Amino acid sequence: MVVRINSSTNGSSMSREVRALERIGRLLAMLATKGLTQKDQILFLRGAGFDVQEIAEIADITGHQVSVTLHDAKKTRRNRRSGRKAKPKN
Repeated sequence: MVVRINSSTNGSSMSREVRALERIGRLLAMLATKGLTQKDQILFLRGAGFDVQEIAEIADITGHQVSVTLHDAKKTRRNRRSGRKAKPKN
């Protein structure tokens, strides 16, 4: 889909259009990740280019939870490549 924003549009209506597009993007992300585990939801959204804070807002969790999940996934992936087993969490 191509969205064209008319350059002659005044600033307030353009910002309203941008906010509307952002809301649509968040809604689509929520629909695309519905039914996934929290971890899979986070990984999917990160792969789609969302940043930590955006993922936290979409998933209704804290940015810290998102960061921890991304770190754990990165560590697991690194361990799989090197043949090591991940340490179990206590």
